[in-house]
Amino acid sequence: LTVSGRQLSQNSFVDLILAPLHAEAFPASRLHFEITETAALSEGLLINEHLRRLKQAGASIAIDDFGVGYSSLSRLRHMPVDMLKIDASFIRDMIEDADDAAIANAVVSLGRALNMRVVAEGVERLDQQRALESWGCDLMQGYLYSKPIPLDELTRWLRQF
Repeated sequence: LTVSGRQLSQNSFVDLILAPLHAEAFPASRLHFEITETAALSEGLLINEHLRRLKQAGASIAIDDFGVGYSSLSRLRHMPVDMLKIDASFIRDMIEDADDAAIANAVVSLGRALNMRVVAEGVERLDQQRALESWGCDLMQGYLYSKPIPLDELTRWLRQF
């Protein structure tokens, strides 16, 4: 679920998420929240508290588009975050652009050092995949693996397994 900073700033946000889960005995560990870097690292104490409550309930939390906002590494190390997602803008030209490669590699190293999984967004070519794998990137997504597909098509595909 993608969550906005505005949603996270609402006092009742976590209760609105967790109450129906408890009522239906649905495990929060099956939920994965993605928030932008800007929202995650904002100065809002309420946002940080809400992320902690979701994590304590068992949900996983990812910072999406990491590297395009104004990162505060001191705040990042105290965030209840499981995953960093490298923005596709750094992946797109990383083979041809040494600066993009250095940033992508640094984000992978940072995530691993902070015990976070790292996802590269926008992987479209095998050379990108190989470089990311060599740096220890945990997961990759992009057109190399699949173009976006409608839900009914995805459901048919998953039933094959």
